[in-house]
Amino acid sequence: MRSLPIIDPNETSGPNFASRVKVDERRSFKAAVVHALRISLLALFLIGLHRYAASANRLNLSEQSQWERIKIAQFLPEALVLESIQGEDSIRRAVATDGRSLALVAISSPMADHVIGYSGPTSLLFIMNEDRAIQSVQVLHSFDTPEHLQQVVNDLRFWQQFKGQRWGQANALKIDGVSGATLTSLAIAESVLTCLSSSQPSQEKLTQRRSLKFPDELNEDEKQAWEVRTGPLSDDISGYQGPTELLLKIDENEQLIDVKIRSSFDNEPYVGYTRQERSFWKKFKGRTLAELAKLDLDAEQIDGVSGATMTSIAVAETIRAASKEYLALAQQAAMNTDVADDEKSVSRVPRWNFSTGENLTIMLTIAAMFWSGSKLRGQRRFRLLWQITSFVVIALVSGNLLSISLISGWTRGGVSYRLAPGLTLLLAVAFTMAILVKRNVYCDHLCPHGILQQWIRPVGRKKRGAVAEAIFQLVTSKTFVRSIATVAWVSIAIGFVSLIQPTGINLSWLEPFDAYLLGFGFSVSAIVWICSLMAARLSPLYYCRHACPTGKILGYVRRDSQRSRLSPIDATVLVATSWLWLSPLWR
Repeated sequence: MRSLPIIDPNETSGPNFASRVKVDERRSFKAAVVHALRISLLALFLIGLHRYAASANRLNLSEQSQWERIKIAQFLPEALVLESIQGEDSIRRAVATDGRSLALVAISSPMADHVIGYSGPTSLLFIMNEDRAIQSVQVLHSFDTPEHLQQVVNDLRFWQQFKGQRWGQANALKIDGVSGATLTSLAIAESVLTCLSSSQPSQEKLTQRRSLKFPDELNEDEKQAWEVRTGPLSDDISGYQGPTELLLKIDENEQLIDVKIRSSFDNEPYVGYTRQERSFWKKFKGRTLAELAKLDLDAEQIDGVSGATMTSIAVAETIRAASKEYLALAQQAAMNTDVADDEKSVSRVPRWNFSTGENLTIMLTIAAMFWSGSKLRGQRRFRLLWQITSFVVIALVSGNLLSISLISGWTRGGVSYRLAPGLTLLLAVAFTMAILVKRNVYCDHLCPHGILQQWIRPVGRKKRGAVAEAIFQLVTSKTFVRSIATVAWVSIAIGFVSLIQPTGINLSWLEPFDAYLLGFGFSVSAIVWICSLMAARLSPLYYCRHACPTGKILGYVRRDSQRSRLSPIDATVLVATSWLWLSPLWR
């Protein structure tokens, strides 16, 4: 019998050692190249998915489609139609069957579509009285987690904070979020105040309001040569057959330098006579708008142009009315600017939400970066103290758990880094550490569900009953484990597919993490939570190792020198990425 050579694993010299070193170097280099390709591919996939979802949202959440979708009768049962209001792009009037005005209504989309909660933006309906004071705010549609959203909807105290606020006058407010749904509620509050602020009039916006009687836009020459057009300011003063629109040129002191007729409903001979009468125009030039706004036509003996008296008098009254309206709007814009300047130091909804929960999450995340490589984690007392701290901060105080619904939602609408700086840092560190230094910081040291599973893991080899043993053999069999892993990847696929085509599936149902956020009431998440803990009593960290979709994503991006080959998952991501980037070319 031929004897085989003995290989000493501790050998540090000789041909066998050199051969092993070369093999390991090639494997490590190949694994590094595959890892770089995998991360690049995943980045392209997420960027492509974000672009595709954003494009779809622009189509689905455009202002016009939102108005079409509003079932106004749900909120105002007597309402028959929504009528446009002249000079108001964002407000409609709800009118009853008998012609009565019931309320003014406005929507937050697309003005506030950029405000992202836990999983996406929320579209709101504002119901106001004739003074534009908010009477109620209703949720039309939301991409956020249904359970979180429902908590906010049910909290009447939260909605009362906005009652009485005037459209176009965003006052300084201290917003209280909803416990258990802080991020969702703060995002809704941010949307409300974004709409109120966005609708504050600026001088440029107000002086360029549209006129239904003079709807055509100014050409480039007119925009450069003239500061004010009277159509949007005053188009209801008629001459012989209708109103006349003027262009005014004013200096920095609001003094009228020049004026001309742009268009008119009156007969051309009368308009022509007025246009050519220089003495008529001299009565207005050189005066300030304030003087023109108080112009007394009788006292100034402005009798009009001979042969075109009605047209010219209408022009003079238009100059007076437009000057008065312009000054009123300019004053309102200036007041709003002053208020905004005075209130910069006052936080409405904090531009950065550094609440206690977010601050603790930030500190814990930074500490975890060092803890994951510390020798102290090997000591039982220190490890238990760390686990208790992490569980309290993440599960009970902040509720900042990573999940497939969070990743999916932020991929769709962008990262809500201002409202959730702690959660954003936690997500960034979890992925960065996995990609660069092989450490799964979140799953191993921060995830409350992982910590709870470690606390209840089976210790020693206790004899199981017949039923427990049968269940253990089933759940640990290769076929069952492979099936559970497949379910986890399918859950991930559902999370990303829902960004392209709504599935109607609540993504929070696919994981147990909402049981920590919403308490232990009945929900699908609570059922998953119970089942995962029962499995953890049979096999340590069973859910974490086999069934967690979030853990699968973090495991997918984790650097590993043993993963030197592309997998079917990589091929799937490649196909999906190619479709996302190439499909716009086929439309």
